[in-house]
Amino acid sequence: MPAILFVCLGNICRSPMAEGVMNQLLRQNNIQNQVIDSAATLANHVGERPFSKTIAVCEKYGVKLNHFARKIQESDYQEFDFIFTMDNRIHKTVISLKPESCKSQIFLFREFDPLHNGDLETPDPYFGDIDDFENVYQICLRTCNEIIHKFL
Repeated sequence: MPAILFVCLGNICRSPMAEGVMNQLLRQNNIQNQVIDSAATLANHVGERPFSKTIAVCEKYGVKLNHFARKIQESDYQEFDFIFTMDNRIHKTVISLKPESCKSQIFLFREFDPLHNGDLETPDPYFGDIDDFENVYQICLRTCNEIIHKFL
């Protein structure tokens, strides 16, 4: 089974939400033994739990988050088959950190959102209100469903 890594800036909002949503969808689809994780390009929040609004929205939908923020590592490029980045800035950073021996395929997460309408950036809800986190949840739900159908 392919291993999947989601990457955002601090690993406390978008990427842990995508990780949690993906894990829930895998359970619902009876897909087992899948390695799903998330990481950050910055080390500002390493060791922290997801942001409180991320947790609140995920709990509303029964999504469990058992994650502590971490920074992307060189070994991730070997361990994960797919790396999904949350916006263009993150994407450029992940590509720039990529070692020559990279086996991962790297995509912008919303490339697989059926409603992206040309906007491939997952908005960062960190400074927003709960509705911004709800929007990101809906993006994660749609996009993770598409990723499951395309790759798993």
